[in-house]
Amino acid sequence: MPKGKNDDGGSTNVADDDSEFVLGVEGPGIEPKSFDVPRTLDFIQAFLSLVESMTDEGALPIDGMRVSDGSVEFTFQSSNARGLRLLAEKSFRLIEGREDPMHGQKDRLKRVRTALRKLPNTYDPFLKEGITGYRMKFPRHYQEPEQHIERTSIRGQILVADGDKTIIKLKTDAGMLSLRTDRPTVERAGSSLYRHIDAEVEITYIGSTPKDGKLVSYDLVPQLTPDQELSEWRSWFSRVGAGWDTVDDIEAELRKDK
Repeated sequence: MPKGKNDDGGSTNVADDDSEFVLGVEGPGIEPKSFDVPRTLDFIQAFLSLVESMTDEGALPIDGMRVSDGSVEFTFQSSNARGLRLLAEKSFRLIEGREDPMHGQKDRLKRVRTALRKLPNTYDPFLKEGITGYRMKFPRHYQEPEQHIERTSIRGQILVADGDKTIIKLKTDAGMLSLRTDRPTVERAGSSLYRHIDAEVEITYIGSTPKDGKLVSYDLVPQLTPDQELSEWRSWFSRVGAGWDTVDDIEAELRKDK
């Protein structure tokens, strides 16, 4: 029984209803003794693989095949027809570029799009539910997600400075971030491993998915002694918080209010 995965990776249960599904192609030039077998099979396998990546149930086994004048049909059973319809609709949104693929779906999605593109122009791929007649035609074209670049400022700790790949890796509050840069910058960062930096970066997104990052510039976060930190606090509080600039132990003073 196919169970869909929701956006956080968990399973979504929907009502059970047994049904046969038909996945195939139709159009002129398809005959029992003559049709494009390799490209048709590649499409069937690619689409089922994409749907399977969104379920917890593993493979969707094909249990029958029918070839007639004008169509080739492959049948498989589902004990959860509504769930499979939802997964099919999600797959169509992915194919059309109206939804971003999750981790593990990108290669399968690419294979489906390639298989659809290679089908003969006269072939119309479809998915049909046998009992209700619910029918969906596959999109033959898709819109590539728009690419855009966002510039932002981040603070992170330098953990890797790779001269061969000319990248540095930062540990940030959001996790590890790999940034492209040039060799002089890598060498400079390599001399400051484990130091914290304030960096200006450019992140390239495909749709809403981050693709890669580029380091624009950075400054080392000053390493202060305890006395210097206290001086910095006093200087700041003298500007914004009357009376706090005379306190020696700011943390202890704050704890008094708890």
